[in-house]
Amino acid sequence: MFYLFSAIIVGYMFLRASSHGGGSALRRGWIIVVLIAPTWMVYQLRSIRVDYRVLASAVGIAILLMFPPKRKLVLKPMLSDVLISLMFLGICISQTLWGSMAPLTPFDIGAQWLSSYILGRVFLQSEEDLDDLIPVIVWMFVIVCCLDVTEAVLQKNIVNEILGKRFGLLETGEGYRWGMKRSQGNVGHPIFNGFQLVMLFPWAAEASRRAKELKMGFFYRRVTWFAGTAAFFSISRGPQLALIISNAVIVFFRRPRLRLPMAVMGIVGVTLIVFGKDAVMHGLGKLAGEKEEDVRIIYIEGEATEYTGTKHRVLLLQVYKDAIANSGYFGWGGSMRAVELEESVAQRFGSIDSHYLMFYLQYGYVGVTLFVMLMLTVLYYSIAAAWDAQSRWCTLCGGMAGAFLAVALLMTSVWFAPDYGAVWLFNAGLIANIRSVRRVRPESTAEIPLHEEKTVLPPRSRRLIPVTQV
Repeated sequence: MFYLFSAIIVGYMFLRASSHGGGSALRRGWIIVVLIAPTWMVYQLRSIRVDYRVLASAVGIAILLMFPPKRKLVLKPMLSDVLISLMFLGICISQTLWGSMAPLTPFDIGAQWLSSYILGRVFLQSEEDLDDLIPVIVWMFVIVCCLDVTEAVLQKNIVNEILGKRFGLLETGEGYRWGMKRSQGNVGHPIFNGFQLVMLFPWAAEASRRAKELKMGFFYRRVTWFAGTAAFFSISRGPQLALIISNAVIVFFRRPRLRLPMAVMGIVGVTLIVFGKDAVMHGLGKLAGEKEEDVRIIYIEGEATEYTGTKHRVLLLQVYKDAIANSGYFGWGGSMRAVELEESVAQRFGSIDSHYLMFYLQYGYVGVTLFVMLMLTVLYYSIAAAWDAQSRWCTLCGGMAGAFLAVALLMTSVWFAPDYGAVWLFNAGLIANIRSVRRVRPESTAEIPLHEEKTVLPPRSRRLIPVTQV
């Protein structure tokens, strides 16, 4: 089945490239694969794990080389390029120190950490490239919304049922909440589905904005409703909160007059959360349907401790206290085979639901420091591009800033799974690409090369008539 779907993906991308160019094939193929192709369907080539996203990235870049765009690619080196390269090197060193480095392991690490980022770096060259994406973004989100709502209400993932895939606990208690099945979509867990949709929400917001400008149809102008509904039906608290934060940040950038009151409200909100964290934890537990009888007593280092699903993340620091203290510069390696836990808690806490803790344990001070620096760098790029409310990049980059900020806060409660991590890395590369393009081509002439002028047209026909030569 993997070979069949791979052939369809590659065939579509080459056909699109032959008729519309390599850039269009890369853009459309990637969006379709991210939202539809199952992430759990992989091909293992010795130590290299190849999924459809890695395949689409490799094929997309190859097609771009075979069918180069008319406009020269802008590949100005950026700080984020340096940081992710150093992070890749740090991971390789960690794996080598713990004897986990096979000849093909660097390629596997590169496939996971570099392929999506590199694709983002060559994804767009001008605002006009976004026009090509509007139809595919809109209809993909309509399809995903229908599938996710159907999964939640009918309690069946149609695609997984057809392919005969089962997910253990997600088919029973853990996969249900509020009387519905938490929509899992094309990824391995409802939380990952929610975070993936949050990272893609800026695309929906930009498609909606441009559709309104061009006076396009209802589905085009309301695509954010479909994207938001799909994310909501993951019925995962983190993604739902992240979606609210992302929307608020878009409003913050689009409405300069609201920035000061929104900033004050944000500071007050964070202060209340910090000083009322016990009440917040209790409220989150109630929201997840946890009851008093669900509280269990477990023993950590001989001390009786109350345990619930919500408290699991907090207790991780206590359980991994010794491993944290001895992690060092390069950590315990990706598999963390040398980390020992008490037998009484080993199975329960084998899942480390905090990216920062897990990355620190795996790759030490070096790994987590470089990741945080990369995260802050792309967040800065997003804010800088979105700050001007009149900028053509404001909505997309403002949404990116909101998504990066929200997911950065909430990765304290979920690990950096490739299911949504690939989209995070893609957005990181994309925002670096946008910043480099804006530096080389100033905003006022970003779409018009020298010795060209653009015909002024009514909104409806603006995207239908090509740029004319003088």
